[in-house]
Amino acid sequence: MQEFTFNGDENINEKGCYMYISFNEEALDSNLFVTCSGAALIIPDGKTKYWFLYNFVHSRDWKKILKLRIRPRNYKFSKERLKEFGMAIAFLINHFISQNN
Repeated sequence: MQEFTFNGDENINEKGCYMYISFNEEALDSNLFVTCSGAALIIPDGKTKYWFLYNFVHSRDWKKILKLRIRPRNYKFSKERLKEFGMAIAFLINHFISQNN
């Protein structure tokens, strides 16, 4: 399990956005794809805390992200907003991995 934090600025994300992301990656038997899952704390406005569980599958080169699922605890968000959160998580994990290789 790996973890990191992200403090957004207006050039990258909503001003004041904070994310704590923990994740685990496991190669699938096909060896072409990797499954990634974990938990994320997102504070989009700098005040309100939201916890999510997520999982997705990505190609080894990160050109394809498939089967993205993000589950909020007891919060209601539109599908579009959940997809934004999920894609932000995937992007930040990819960035974190590339910076640490």
